[in-house]
Amino acid sequence: MKKIFLFVFMILGFTTSYAHTLLLDVVDNKNNTITVIGKFSTGDKAEDAMVRLESLSTAQVLYKKRLPSQSELTIQIPKEPYQIVLDGGPESVIVQKGIAPLEGFTKNIKTKKDVDAKLTKSQQTIDSWTLTTIIFFILCLTLLILTLVFSYKNTNKILHMIKINHL
Repeated sequence: MKKIFLFVFMILGFTTSYAHTLLLDVVDNKNNTITVIGKFSTGDKAEDAMVRLESLSTAQVLYKKRLPSQSELTIQIPKEPYQIVLDGGPESVIVQKGIAPLEGFTKNIKTKKDVDAKLTKSQQTIDSWTLTTIIFFILCLTLLILTLVFSYKNTNKILHMIKINHL
């Protein structure tokens, strides 16, 4: 029994070490600045992840900087429509629409196919299993295995008792 629990805890430890998702939080400071916060779903800071503001009308990079150790950057809001890109590496790119400045945007979005093709697209898969789903799945699998083990033992005991009583 102790071996089963040890095995389950080893599996839980293994899965939780690899189950992390990059998260982007954007806060409007109400003074024409935004604070971009990057972190992982495990609670770790997304230090050194690249933050870019890309123009939606020209696809040019308006701002580019890596997240410092506190994983927060305060940035002046551009006067044109933009998107915020948090690039944490391969398969970890999050894109979010930018917040408008207090006085509104001075330029309008003119979507063109070539501009749209140049803009960064989100590469993070949303359909992946979350940590909660993995833990629930492992718990259910463990309970199923324990049920089978106890059922097997009890069935053997009952069969043994029946065999003794009939002799």
